[in-house]
Amino acid sequence: MRKIKVLHIITRLILGGAQENTLLTIEGLQKTDRYDVRLLTGPLEGPEDDLLAFCREHEIHYTVFSQLQMEINPFKDLITLFELYFFLRKNKFDIVHTHSAKTGIIGRLAAKMAGVPIRVHTIHGLPFHPYQSEYLNQLQIALEKSVAGITDLILCVAKAMIDKSVQAGIAGREKFYLVRSGFPVDPYLYAKKDEGLARRLGIEPEDVVIGKVARLYDLKGHKYLISAFREVLKKIPSARLLLVGDGILRDALTAQAEELGVLSRVIFAGEVPNSEIQRYIALMDLLVHASLREGLAKILPQALLMGKPVVSFDIDGASEIIVDHTTGLLTPPENVEALIDALIFMMENKAEASMMAIRGRKLALSLFPVERMVNQIDELYLHLLNAKAIHI
Repeated sequence: MRKIKVLHIITRLILGGAQENTLLTIEGLQKTDRYDVRLLTGPLEGPEDDLLAFCREHEIHYTVFSQLQMEINPFKDLITLFELYFFLRKNKFDIVHTHSAKTGIIGRLAAKMAGVPIRVHTIHGLPFHPYQSEYLNQLQIALEKSVAGITDLILCVAKAMIDKSVQAGIAGREKFYLVRSGFPVDPYLYAKKDEGLARRLGIEPEDVVIGKVARLYDLKGHKYLISAFREVLKKIPSARLLLVGDGILRDALTAQAEELGVLSRVIFAGEVPNSEIQRYIALMDLLVHASLREGLAKILPQALLMGKPVVSFDIDGASEIIVDHTTGLLTPPENVEALIDALIFMMENKAEASMMAIRGRKLALSLFPVERMVNQIDELYLHLLNAKAIHI
């Protein structure tokens, strides 16, 4: 019996949730010894850190298409479509599994043209949302509809993604399947506070640390958190704000903190390797997720696994892990006043906050182990192969 040939396609191999999900899936499937799994990605250059070290460490074979880019470019996209078509024809994959919006369109079209029998797509975050133009939203919805009919299965990392896709008319509910974005849980369950790291960051023993882990980019919500932090400091002078991540907004956010008079209490930790994230969460007394758009951010269950209370904007799939006043607190997106109230409540009611985190830890442990995600995808692949009578 030969191995099942699978190609995963993603636009960029940068440090990010969708990319980590994809690589962990490939690594897990390879361990079953049933699959020959490959990865295709766009150019590796860019301001963000990449995940090539993970590929080398876990012997993940990848191919780079230079014209495959996130921005819409009809000329380059057409070149990519035909390059991918010939690549798929040559390598005769059994399954093509696409990730991200534009790659999902091009990849599924090329797979259909090349006669790949099974085509799967994962929605990590919807390409249509309230923070872009209505024209672009309608274009994205139309494109998703156009390829849904040639897709065997659309996986979603949160129930909210399924609901919004069905409401938008992309496809019927039967086309979608929930597969949460898993990760190795042990590093979070057993992480300990690193006093040396705390000293290097300037965190004092008496500090109460509010933390956020996200790239410093648009729609990640840092500006709302910094605005709220000014008011939190008035009530709790020992508060510190620890921002883990880097990006194009670093200077703007530094200027905002300075203008509000809180810069001396804000720590910009910079980019941190994924394997080190738990060391920084361990320094936090409270984690905040103030993004405006996210499928279901893995930082939420990661913090809960470490027993950290969580406050989150109520967006997309956040409520599926942060059950308000049960496993954490939810606030309306962009609502700084509500965010202030939630932060102060968590800091002043530590026993209740701790109980929320304990309940959240139990929920996260049941939903997010990487083995659970890989087993689900493995079972779905085998079901699709069997349904199409494809014998390996």
